Amino acid sequence: MVSPQPPESRLRAWLTKSKVLAMSVAAVVVGALAAANQAFDLWDKADARFADPPAQDGPLLYDASWPLNRGCDGATNVAVSAEEGGPETFAAWPDREQLAKEPGSGAWVTGSLTVDLVGVDEHPVQISAIDYQVLSDDLASPAWVYEPHGGCGETYSRLFVLDLDGETLEDQGVVGSPLPEGTAPPEAAIGPAFTVTDLEPAQITVSVLGCEANYEWELIVSYFYEGESGEVRLGPYRTFGAADADTPVYTDDTEADGLVATGWPADSTGRCAF
Repeated sequence: MVSPQPPESRLRAWLTKSKVLAMSVAAVVVGALAAANQAFDLWDKADARFADPPAQDGPLLYDASWPLNRGCDGATNVAVSAEEGGPETFAAWPDREQLAKEPGSGAWVTGSLTVDLVGVDEHPVQISAIDYQVLSDDLASPAWVYEPHGGCGETYSRLFVLDLDGETLEDQGVVGSPLPEGTAPPEAAIGPAFTVTDLEPAQITVSVLGCEANYEWELIVSYFYEGESGEVRLGPYRTFGAADADTPVYTDDTEADGLVATGWPADSTGRCAF
């Protein structure tokens, strides 16, 4: 026969059980919060990374930004067409990304194309090839070049280098140093091992160089999904490397709003020292 517990023992037992129950509930809550945080993190990687609704081609969602490095870029120059007006028409420092998208304008000598790729569901989409096509190499020379102040350190990314003069596109693998926070770039070689899903997106960066002509080009991403092939063409984009001998360069006026002449021409020696 089990003797009944004294009141203080019963109270101690009840408190112990309550504590165990509270700890169990807390563990469930913590686990649920961790799962929710993970889900939101995956959601952020897979979808919220797009500033605008992404484009879609069958099973693949995609987005691209050009010509600035994503997140930090103080050095990419922009070749500006006469249609955009002279530097005196800008009362403030220009938005380079928007300026480079205008007809007849583009990146000057170098630029970065950042591409986000995400699957529409849990089934892997294989990124089978990345290629490019030059649409023109004789665009009209820019009227002037905008060279901003500043610069940034190295980036941490899966890098491809497109040399428009040399007609090559090379996969450099993952470059740079890991960041304290953030998602590691994909390391798999382009082909069967390089896949994306709705919860496993990928981002690549294409560093584009052009110094001998003025190019218009596209990037071509080929994919394979459940027995079917497809491709996405990004662009067209423009990279300028040739200018008239007297094409001026303007930079940010640090003493007033607007732009000021640098005093050297756009085709100065050293512009192509990558």
